[in-house]
Amino acid sequence: MIAKQIIGGGFRGALDYLRHGTKGSAPERGEVLDTNLPVSDFSPRAFAAGFGAFRKLNPKLGRPVYHVSLSPAPGDEISDDQWRQIARHYLDGMGFADCAFVLIKHDEEAEGEAVRPPHIHILACRIRPDSTTVSDKNNFRRSETVVRDIEARFGLIGVASPKPKKTRRTEMTQNKNSLAQADHEPEISISIGDELDANERRELRRQLLDEEYLNLLRIHFSESVLYVRKGSKGITLHFKDGGRVQDFGDRVSAYAMPSASAAAALIDLAIMKGWPSVVLTGNEAFLKEAFSIALARGLMVQPRPDQIEVFAAVQREYQERKRGKTGASIAPPIALPPPKSLWLDSLSGPQGLRKRLQDRPKDDDESGAAPNRPRGPSM
Repeated sequence: MIAKQIIGGGFRGALDYLRHGTKGSAPERGEVLDTNLPVSDFSPRAFAAGFGAFRKLNPKLGRPVYHVSLSPAPGDEISDDQWRQIARHYLDGMGFADCAFVLIKHDEEAEGEAVRPPHIHILACRIRPDSTTVSDKNNFRRSETVVRDIEARFGLIGVASPKPKKTRRTEMTQNKNSLAQADHEPEISISIGDELDANERRELRRQLLDEEYLNLLRIHFSESVLYVRKGSKGITLHFKDGGRVQDFGDRVSAYAMPSASAAAALIDLAIMKGWPSVVLTGNEAFLKEAFSIALARGLMVQPRPDQIEVFAAVQREYQERKRGKTGASIAPPIALPPPKSLWLDSLSGPQGLRKRLQDRPKDDDESGAAPNRPRGPSM
């Protein structure tokens, strides 16, 4: 059995098409087999009015229409009563047990050069009587699970449904979901290398509340960051390429970013925050990129025991590059950490972000006006 699903915004148009075809070309195209709507007749107008009552329970939902067609394999003969049972079982399995629906059967139809056997269409409202919404997350996977169960229960021939084509909306939703799932990906992060007590960590996190620190981040990353947002867990920088970096005060982490981009952004942020040394967490590709950038920029790193081999290889490559330029072996820069008092107050101390930005040279055409800040998304 093949299931094809559509999430839409209008009931009347879908009902007109299912009952009467395109532009009303088939006066009695579909036969209503079942419904739980209290309608006086089976006209599209009556059904649309019935669905409209549920739509008012959640008027902000832009796409309340769930439409699925179920087509059996050639050779499967299904009675109207069986279709009713199949439809109810499918609706229950997809979370529509209490939702308004109508079941419409179509007879054989030409589909290109092939003939589509008798099949059904289910039109349901995604808004439940308690005004909650039936989720459309993982619809294809969930539908395939329900369909396989229906095939087994009713002794039908197994046919896998084709995967839906990607649309622009689908891609945007997947990008959003990928960011939501990023928290469960292997961690890629840089933390301050010194042992901090509870008060020192609390102080670093408290600095995230400073509005000026937020504005300085916007200025520094204005070329690559779409917007910067303050949240309960820290500050999040949303990059134009879809990745993001979270600043937790004593640790910065990257999500949904290539290794090179993540390493560059995190090392840059650590230097801006005035950290004297850092500890890295991540996969080998990220470690190689981050170690290399840190050595080139003079940032002291503290490799973990399981990172020594990777760090040593990056050091050798660094020395070879320097030797090629100067003709002599030059050891990688190793800086002694400054006293904590120089970096703990990272907004005003000599190693701090504010000091670095205030001391940087201004462009000739800089007028002193407030910089343009990237705007966040409209809510």
